[in-house]
Amino acid sequence: MGKLVVLGDVFDSSQIIRDGCVVVDEDSGLIESVGRRSEVDFPESARTVKGAMVLPGLIDAHVHFFGTREYSLMSWVSVPETLAALRSVRDLRSLLYSGFTTVRDMGSKGGAHLARAVREGVIQGPRVLSCGKSLGQTGVTTTL
Repeated sequence: MGKLVVLGDVFDSSQIIRDGCVVVDEDSGLIESVGRRSEVDFPESARTVKGAMVLPGLIDAHVHFFGTREYSLMSWVSVPETLAALRSVRDLRSLLYSGFTTVRDMGSKGGAHLARAVREGVIQGPRVLSCGKSLGQTGVTTTL
């Protein structure tokens, strides 16, 4: 495939590089170089994308894939498992498109299965680290 060059301000986890450049190998998906545009070598034939800000993927360390339309315990426990999974596919894609490359599922009906589906390329989403079912304050696992 070749190289992908992303131009814009780049946050490299310690500083913002103005007029930055990130070169990505499209075959492996790995970043080859990062720096000021004037200091980074890349082929003229490379596909170029211009952006306002380039930053590392975000991590959300506490999510639940309940698949509900409202924030309520009754909705969480009463939504059918299949519907929760289908709605969660939409949520995963939204997380990915919002810049999250990893999420930690702290308990849901299908989080482990969603994680597998993302790994297998069946659905689009960030990497999911799932604990499986939720553990309630009483120490009893719930059927969420």
